[in-house]
Amino acid sequence: MPAELAIATFEPLEWVNEYTQPAMRIDQEVFGPILHFSLMWNLFERDACGKEATPSSIEKAVQSAFAAGKLSLAPFQEHLQYFQDRSQRGELTIEQYLNALKMTNASARHLVGGVLAGTLTDPNNAIHALLLIAHRIRNNLFHGEKDVAMLHTQVHLFRAVNSLLATYLHTTKSAA
Repeated sequence: MPAELAIATFEPLEWVNEYTQPAMRIDQEVFGPILHFSLMWNLFERDACGKEATPSSIEKAVQSAFAAGKLSLAPFQEHLQYFQDRSQRGELTIEQYLNALKMTNASARHLVGGVLAGTLTDPNNAIHALLLIAHRIRNNLFHGEKDVAMLHTQVHLFRAVNSLLATYLHTTKSAA
């Protein structure tokens, strides 16, 4: 019977706080956007990528949405600006940003690098590149590349990615 009690009363954030660094308190308010990301990604992967988000399924989804006239760059302009600014802040170069994302696929690097640099401006390329960035952020989070103790410094990043995914899903679902 104690196992049932433990399951019914289990508090994940309390457990994570004890498991990681008790001195660094993780709370729902600060970490909400990061925790919500798993829900947003689930919807994106299910609805846009046929339950398997890969660079090629993301490309196919974007191309299909463009062909159907469902996408334009306007709703994504703020997201594009955010990631362009993020990739070139301080002494950071786009190459270093792509390395930090652990973006190793050569064609994805070329596309994302060109969009971030402003040399590839086609709306199809821009939205595809933004979703590839989201995919890398997803992989880095879910595969343990992101340090839980440092996630509080990336709340704005996850807000931006959540908004990006919602914008994509809303635009492709509601547009005719």
